[in-house]
Amino acid sequence: MKKVINTIDHGVAKFSLGLSFCASIMILIVMIAVCADVIGRKVFNHPITGIMEIIKMSIPVIAFFMVPWATYQFSHVRSTIIYGRLPLKGRIVIDVIAYAMGIIFFVALAYGTWPELLQSIRVGEFEGEGALRIATWPTRILIFISATVTAWQMVRCLIMSIIDPQEEVPIE
Repeated sequence: MKKVINTIDHGVAKFSLGLSFCASIMILIVMIAVCADVIGRKVFNHPITGIMEIIKMSIPVIAFFMVPWATYQFSHVRSTIIYGRLPLKGRIVIDVIAYAMGIIFFVALAYGTWPELLQSIRVGEFEGEGALRIATWPTRILIFISATVTAWQMVRCLIMSIIDPQEEVPIE
């Protein structure tokens, strides 16, 4: 059983890293697109059509693609002023509560996203008007996938915080 869980965890970790890499590439593309739009708008008096819609659909994907890898690496932002002064058992309790809340949040997010995703596919929902219309279902499916992967990572972190807690935490 442990081998199966480790295999799944390894696969999810690689997938999470891939999502983070894709988000990094998307940041670069959005940055170039915004610069090109500003140059087109200011220098040539001709903005890029639909750039706002593309950026509007990209930002949530970028944000949600970064979360699973950050969770896998235990690299979420946290204040250690109190946490770092607690005994090991106190830190374990805080970690378990935090990861349990994370599991609830991301499962609820995936659960709540699913009907909206199906609705957007069924009705052919688009964002934008005129020359460029962008389907919303790809963004919705990517958020669903990311929320599901992050929920898995939260379960993993909860288990790891119990069976292999951090002994020393830097106090900031």
